[in-house]
Formats: sequence, structure tokens, C-alpha cells
Amino acid sequence: MNNDEKLQIAIQHHQTGNVKQAEYMYRDILKTEPDNPYVLYLIGIAYLEIGLYDVAVEHLNKSLQLNPNNPEAYYNLGTILQDMKQFDEAAKCYQNSIQLNPGLVDAYYNLGTIFQELGQLDKAVTYYQKSLQLDPDSYDILNILGVIYQQKGQFDEAICCYQEAVHINPNFSEAFNNLGNILQEKELFDEAICCYQKAVQINPSFSEAFNNLGNALQKNWHLDEAIASYHKALQLKPDNSEALNNLGTAFKEKGQFDKSLQYLQKALKINPSHI
Repeated sequence: MNNDEKLQIAIQHHQTGNVKQAEYMYRDILKTEPDNPYVLYLIGIAYLEIGLYDVAVEHLNKSLQLNPNNPEAYYNLGTILQDMKQFDEAAKCYQNSIQLNPGLVDAYYNLGTIFQELGQLDKAVTYYQKSLQLDPDSYDILNILGVIYQQKGQFDEAICCYQEAVHINPNFSEAFNNLGNILQEKELFDEAICCYQKAVQINPSFSEAFNNLGNALQKNWHLDEAIASYHKALQLKPDNSEALNNLGTAFKEKGQFDKSLQYLQKALKINPSHI
């Protein structure tokens, strides 16, 4: 069996999930063709999938030295370096992959995640927007953009992103919750309550959304409904210190001071910052 035949079989193994057998055959080919950039790339991907990151980096780098025109190699090398928190090197890899293939949507997205993690929000927005241009139906990207705009105080832009996200995916509970949060910040409590109700209807296990719903109800002076919502949040997550603290505050507003003290003490025990 010649190397071309071995390579075809190895690729079949790789595509069907038999990565270790594929890696074994790639290594066998490299014994006689140590400078084959395509095989070096494939074995680098195999090592990535196995979880041997250092070896994957070594082989992908060697592949790119021999063939610097492989955008997928740059992209996959970038994902490894990003996982290893080597953000500068990862960003360079993604940028190289985009230069070679401007349609590589995931490279733009990953650049967005890098700059978001580094706190460089304007750059993050730029790359997320480019990713969205290539994939305009990505409700995940719209939700992330909404979060960033909200952090930057650009509330109208954030609302537009969340609204578009739930328009594309009406079952996107996280975006409904985020939209509720920003509407609550703007003191649009009725609208916020509707969003939280949709979030928990879609995902009845969404403890955070039940807590947020309780907050909006409490601010709108629906104390009994707020208390019920906090209780639901705590049924789902008993150590939710925010819900415990909010429940204590709600009971205080109802004049039930013993119950208020009980929940406030529980909240403080879990998280002393509630003092």
C-alpha cells in the first residue's frame, strides 16, 4: 500500500471518529514523508481532537512553515492558543486565516471573544459585527453584542440586538432574560416582567430569570407575586444568595420582619457582600 492509499484510509478513519487509528496512519506516512504539509496539518488536527495540545501546536506550526497558505491550519492553531490563554498569538493566527479566507466566520467570532475577554470591547464589537455580516441569523452573536452594548451603556443598541435575537429564535430564553434586565434598568417594569415571564416559560429551570422576575415585580409593588417568584428561584437553586436577599427585602416591605431576617441571614451566610 502506497502513501496515497494510506492517506485516504487514514482520512476515512478520521472522518468516522476513529481518530487514534488515523493518527497512527498519519505517523506512518510521515516516516517517509516528514515534510508533507497536508499530513502534518491532519495529524495536528488529530492531536487537537485527542487533547494533546502541545504536540498539535508543533505539527500545525511545521505544516504552516511548509505551506503558509492554509487558512484552516491558522484557524485551528488559533483555537488551541486561545484555549491556552495565549491571546496575542491566537489573534495573529485568526487574522492570518481571515487574510487567506475572508469568509471564515468563526475566525471573526473567536477574535471577538478574545478582545471581549481582554476588555477591549470596541474591538470585540468590530469582529462580532463582521461575523454577523457573514452569518446574519446568528442569534448567539446578537445576544453577545447586546451584552457588550449594555456594558458600554448603549442601551438602545443592546435592546435592538436582544429583540432581533428573539425574533430569529423565539425560544431563546437567555436573550429574553437579558432584554428584561435592560428594560428593568430603564424602569420599564411591565415590559421587563413580560420578558422574564417568557424566559421562564421557555426554560422553567432558569433560576436567575425567576429572581429577576421577582425584582421587577417587587419594584412594581406586586410583592406577593415577587415572593412567589423568589421562592421558585430558590427551589431551583437553594444557594442563590441574591434570591435569598431579595426575598428578605420583600418580606421586610410587607412588614414581616421575622421572615425577612431569616432570609437575609441565610443570604449573608452564603455571600457576606450582601451586608
